[in-house]
Amino acid sequence: MPDELAVRLSRETEIRAPYLDSEGNPDAEDLRRHVSTGGADVHHCFVNFPPRPGKKGETSLNSTIKKENAKFDDAAGTFSFVGEPFRLNGTLVKIHATIVLATMKGTGRCEILSETDVP
Repeated sequence: MPDELAVRLSRETEIRAPYLDSEGNPDAEDLRRHVSTGGADVHHCFVNFPPRPGKKGETSLNSTIKKENAKFDDAAGTFSFVGEPFRLNGTLVKIHATIVLATMKGTGRCEILSETDVP
């Protein structure tokens, strides 16, 4: 049975990417540095999911991303990715997210996977 947190995060919801400049403003270049610098084929991206209703504190997840599963769309001003599978409280998931670069906000969800979904 999937974990309660994984089930809650499996519904499309608002997310936030915590890439900010020194004054707390959204920083698209900081996000770009985290997910596309160097020659590596694998990078990471943090996304914050909102707290449960009536609770405080976001759920911050760090997703591994392969270059072929990530895209900066400069015309639309967005960054979209499908992360690599990982375990969230024992439940196998991967993150799907689209982030608006001007605000570092967007939408995302965790897809709950079965063991057979991972090669």
